[in-house]
Amino acid sequence: MAIDADFAIDGTGAITHVSGATNYTVLQLHRWLQDLADDAQASVGDLIDITTSTPSERSTDNIITLNSPFNINDAAAQFLYDGSITQKAGDEIYAGLVVVGAVDPTTELQIWQDEAIVTSHWTTGKNADAAASILNRVLVKVRTNGADIDGRKIIVWARELGQRYAEFSVTMGLGNNVAAIFTSPDLNNTDSAVTIAGWSDITNTEGYQLIDINADGTTEAYYSRWNYGAKTAKQVYQRTKWIGRRGSTEAIHSTTGPLFRGITHQFDYDGEVTSPTEDAILAWGTSFAYQSGTGTVPVVGSYWKNDTVGGVGKVVYVSPSAGATGTVVIQRETTTQTWVTTNVYSLLGGTGSITQNGATTGPTNAGGAARLLARLDSGTTGTLWVQLISGVAPANNYELWGRGTTGKLADVLNGPATKTVSPEFFGSYTGSSIIGAFGIGIDPSDGISADLFTTLLAASVSPPNNQFFKVFGLVSGDRVLVAENSGGAPNFDQFTLNGALTTGAVTAIVVNEAIPADTPAVTGANGPFLRIKLDSGVWRQVAYLSWTGYTFTIASTSFTDPLDAASGNFMFIAYIDVATSTTEEAVTLKYSGDRTMFVRVRDGGGTPIKTFESTAGFLAGGGSATAIRTADA
Repeated sequence: MAIDADFAIDGTGAITHVSGATNYTVLQLHRWLQDLADDAQASVGDLIDITTSTPSERSTDNIITLNSPFNINDAAAQFLYDGSITQKAGDEIYAGLVVVGAVDPTTELQIWQDEAIVTSHWTTGKNADAAASILNRVLVKVRTNGADIDGRKIIVWARELGQRYAEFSVTMGLGNNVAAIFTSPDLNNTDSAVTIAGWSDITNTEGYQLIDINADGTTEAYYSRWNYGAKTAKQVYQRTKWIGRRGSTEAIHSTTGPLFRGITHQFDYDGEVTSPTEDAILAWGTSFAYQSGTGTVPVVGSYWKNDTVGGVGKVVYVSPSAGATGTVVIQRETTTQTWVTTNVYSLLGGTGSITQNGATTGPTNAGGAARLLARLDSGTTGTLWVQLISGVAPANNYELWGRGTTGKLADVLNGPATKTVSPEFFGSYTGSSIIGAFGIGIDPSDGISADLFTTLLAASVSPPNNQFFKVFGLVSGDRVLVAENSGGAPNFDQFTLNGALTTGAVTAIVVNEAIPADTPAVTGANGPFLRIKLDSGVWRQVAYLSWTGYTFTIASTSFTDPLDAASGNFMFIAYIDVATSTTEEAVTLKYSGDRTMFVRVRDGGGTPIKTFESTAGFLAGGGSATAIRTADA
């Protein structure tokens, strides 16, 4: 249909979309308005003719200005593209966004703006041009009520399961603004959303974590600790993509997956008043107390104008329960004006007024907000790692405020360091190993030597060569024992006790031999366990909590008679020591040299078998043994 059938103009100058699904360029809108403006007499539905003021101006084919009183609304803007429209004397701007690139046809691009995802009206692409590699052309409102919306910044991203993720940041000017998005099939993300949703044993401990991923005896700092549960690295990678996918409602770091990107900035702080809380939102900018508030009081996200000296900004913090009086922190659009005592402010786009009460902190500060993902607390000083969600990163001596808290938290010390963000916040999976994004950590037992992680201090570390030793060919009810081999039997004298075990609250077992470096850090469900020879001749099974050097730490355990063990008694590690309920059992060991394992499987129950005994190597690529089930009926 022609544009004059799809749009109408009323007596107030409001240009609205009234019918049809055709989209028009901003130049076509201008040409239509100019064509109406030279008519002798207006008709119903397009109230423009030679007697009206000039409705629009063309700077270029892609930069159009609507002169007052003419204007479009958000609904009409959805049917326009290929340029910008400025209106209301410059107080409102719709800027053109052109997304180029190549994506799967089912991809629905997302736009992040001002701490939220813009509601899509473009689905899998609007005004596309395959020949020109144009995926989407739309208008995005970037200025309203005389204020730029978050500095006119947006991020375009693609997050579809089964595809590699991509994102592109843009500061929107007049005319067309270009974002480039390229995705491709993710061969390591082939499971369905329904399948991935069931992998609930994959967990994440959030916040500042000290983890010794490279097993060098010194912990490194991360902002997360992912535990694989019973899943593989590939499944964990898919799970994290599922959390961040388009449309996800999954919680992560007190937000939802589609809004989470990972760490974008790092900075130090001092002058701590109240300790910043991880996962909370921090704010900074120009702050002051106000009084004599009337009408709508300040709330986070509202935009205000300084009527005294000029300048506008967005409220990024307001004191809890603020009303006619309170404290605000403003994210300034420009910082050329100095805001001082007694300045008067009015609410943009509404009815509200406040008067500044007292001195301003940071009278020319820029502002912003960020989600705190990790905090190193060193007393009244420390380091913060954040995801910027609004404005710009803070500069030296900026005050930090916490949304939902009362008062200042601390001061920024020195400037921020910018961090590179991975489109998949967890990082990438190569098909065999994880390349973690900045600050991503895992449980050390889940890593392999080919993995690569980056600590919060930007150091690159890799896990040791963690490998499985597995026993296959099992049935439920089998008893499985795996130990170091010595002449075709368990190495019963692997250790000797250094000190007798004869009390009722033993918490440490000391041995005379150095504990092997490949010994797992803790006892798991199926092992490893300690097997200690008691004075009675019984080999007692004991779980341990940790080990270092020559000492195993255990939970408080009684070794009083008849459970005592004299100094010098033998002890060995049973790497697997379990009555199985499945078809295979495994233990993860850090490879530090070849080791020969002794394997024993017995079942004297309902389907008895002859004892299976064998040896198998634990090598750089792991090791395994398969039980031969010879009936003993």
